[in-house]
Amino acid sequence: MTLAGHERTHHVADEVWDRPDMQAALAIRDIGRVYRPLQRLGHSQNTIGTLTGQSQPEVWGIIHGRRVQSYDVLLRIADGLGVPQGNTGAERTEIITGDDRTPFWRGWS
Repeated sequence: MTLAGHERTHHVADEVWDRPDMQAALAIRDIGRVYRPLQRLGHSQNTIGTLTGQSQPEVWGIIHGRRVQSYDVLLRIADGLGVPQGNTGAERTEIITGDDRTPFWRGWS
């Protein structure tokens, strides 16, 4: 699972999002638990930052425990990494910003 294309077309392979650890991390909006496996798959902090519109120090902070709570930042991260909406047909406008037990997307299992 590698990056593909040029910097503007770098993306995370679609099958990454099928992994149970990624689905669990997204369900509780734990972006650090998303970024750490991406690093193990070869995505640098700089690349993750490029995809998500964050600086490398911001990515580092999230990897090391800083929580992402902003709705807009969560959307930008999901869009930048190419996180699918799942097979439920959930719309991005249905993102919930409640407590950490609330799924990232309504209907995500």
